[in-house]
Amino acid sequence: MIGKFVFILIAVLASGCASLPEKPGFDGVKTLVGARVPQEIAWRQTEQERLSFQARVADQLKSPLSLDAALRIALINNPRLQASYEKLGMDYGDLVQAGLPANPSLSLAITSSAVGTGREFSIVQDFLSWLTLAPRRRLAAAQFEETKLSTAEQVLQLSSDVKRAYFTFIADQQALDLVADAATASTVAADLAQRQFDAGNIGIRELALRQESQARSTLDVSRQELTLAQSREHLSALMGLSSDQRNWQLSNVQLDATDEIPDLKKLEISALTDRYDMAAAKKRATRLADALGLANRFRYLGVLGLGVSYARETDGERLRGPNIELGLPLWDRGQGSRLRMQSALRESERNLEALALDVIGDVRHAHGRLDNARRAMQHFRSTLLPLHERIVAETLKFYNGMLLGVYDVLLARQNQFNAQRDYIETLKSYWLAKTELEH
Repeated sequence: MIGKFVFILIAVLASGCASLPEKPGFDGVKTLVGARVPQEIAWRQTEQERLSFQARVADQLKSPLSLDAALRIALINNPRLQASYEKLGMDYGDLVQAGLPANPSLSLAITSSAVGTGREFSIVQDFLSWLTLAPRRRLAAAQFEETKLSTAEQVLQLSSDVKRAYFTFIADQQALDLVADAATASTVAADLAQRQFDAGNIGIRELALRQESQARSTLDVSRQELTLAQSREHLSALMGLSSDQRNWQLSNVQLDATDEIPDLKKLEISALTDRYDMAAAKKRATRLADALGLANRFRYLGVLGLGVSYARETDGERLRGPNIELGLPLWDRGQGSRLRMQSALRESERNLEALALDVIGDVRHAHGRLDNARRAMQHFRSTLLPLHERIVAETLKFYNGMLLGVYDVLLARQNQFNAQRDYIETLKSYWLAKTELEH
């Protein structure tokens, strides 16, 4: 028993003297996200690291921004993600602290009387902290693993957010191009109407109709410009860019999509087994159950101190002997804290159940949106877009044959613009749902 105690003492002293890692748990996070996020993640701690990564960000922004570049910038530069890494350090500090027993206490008393002066000296070690050393460290290690899972989930969440913001910006840019083309056509029609009105060929009603169409198309351009600017700011914020870095240019990307759609049942199973937030919630429930068991085992043992004492009486007699300090569990047996832990355990179990239901709902919702967008795209490609092309072509034939006027051609072209804009919105819905489903 003494040999085992000495061994534990040496191990604890050695651990207390060991150097602490600068970025605890970060390698574990990189391993967790490595299979799902090919881009590098980095934990900036020093000013030198910050300047180094700022230079890398500036270098990335010199070229047109691709999706890969946006992800690379965000994963090393997003300040909220950097802040989340500090939770690793805090919980690792708790893990280190959990592996340390309480310090021994030293007491010294001096008494005096007419006979002389007496002294009493004692040193007491809280032995309960030694008894609970292993389970406390186990609980702290479980908390640390839970934090690593939660941190990995935040990395994946940021990656998903960047993808959605990137696809949204592309769609908004393409929509602006279409709205601008439609506005140009409306301006041509309004100018022509003005000349015809000045020549007395049309009335004021026809002129007002063309001018109203031009005014509305101008307003559409203004609204779409605002939407695009907001999309740019959102993506820039996710990448952690300062105000003087937000004039980046987008690479020449066109949204497209395939007709493939994953199996819903396999997705549900994968979400419940592979998502890191689910794994973190399960780890939390297990940890709280372990903590409650520990509290129940030691509920009658609040204080257990072992030590030695030395006393010199006033008559000069010296006394030596062991010292035992034992807490009496008369009133406080940890009832309140154990009740709180029971409620926390049940809360974590119910939250795990709710999260599982939310996960299934999210998967089914995203799968439904993806399937709907896929079918809509098929309808646009096979029916609507070809129909509008045919209508424009046939309208031009009638116009060339002087059977239809220029306004008929412009109207057909305007309707084609609107159909193409709806198609872009459908493409955006497809990619947003696909990104959500991947996450």
